[in-house]
Amino acid sequence: MLISDACFSLTTFYGPANDRRKDEFLQEMISSKPPAGTPWLIMGDFNLIYKASDKNNLNLNRRLMGKFRAALDDCELMEICLQNRKFTWSNERENPTLDTVPRKASFRFEDHWLHTDGFSEVVEQAWSKQQSGSALTVLRKKLTETARALRQWSKPLFSKARLQLHIANEVIMRLEIAQERRHLSDGKLALRKELKLRVLGLAAVERSRRRQASRFIWLKAGDACTKFFHLKMSTRR
Repeated sequence: MLISDACFSLTTFYGPANDRRKDEFLQEMISSKPPAGTPWLIMGDFNLIYKASDKNNLNLNRRLMGKFRAALDDCELMEICLQNRKFTWSNERENPTLDTVPRKASFRFEDHWLHTDGFSEVVEQAWSKQQSGSALTVLRKKLTETARALRQWSKPLFSKARLQLHIANEVIMRLEIAQERRHLSDGKLALRKELKLRVLGLAAVERSRRRQASRFIWLKAGDACTKFFHLKMSTRR
């Protein structure tokens, strides 16, 4: 540095993307440490992180995080934190630093469909379509076609059931608060009655989903302990 006449060692690293080579890379970094008393600055792309907050998801390799942290300690290095930005790299996607391969949504059968009008007709119509090929191929095509038909049938009915439940409860609460101060019109009274019936149906759908996802089967299907099933589902996940 010309002003202070100070000297330091600068090393640029580019870490391997392959996890099998990262232990060797960290050893090389440690061995590059200059003699004691020499200021050392390192920079580059390590393809490693040492704390979870450096990523925007929970896809973490904690073993490598611990080894990287230990290597930094051995080298007596401290991070010069990034200013005004959260991440140093983006892959130009809509969600930056996305490092997981997008997976096609899998089909999941929902138990409450069995009690919904139109379910049997959708299954019968999809299954009865003519398919060609071997017996195994025909079976696979029938299952695929039935899953596709059920997905299309259920989407407008149940895709936003939880949101609809919250909205219906909010409207009911506002109508009841208003009724404490004035008489409601016939139209608003009819709306509240209709929404309460709707809430019963939506709550049953939500209970069934939570119960199925939690894989807890020793409680009755009609049990209203939705919070319990939700917690079990979260624990399982």
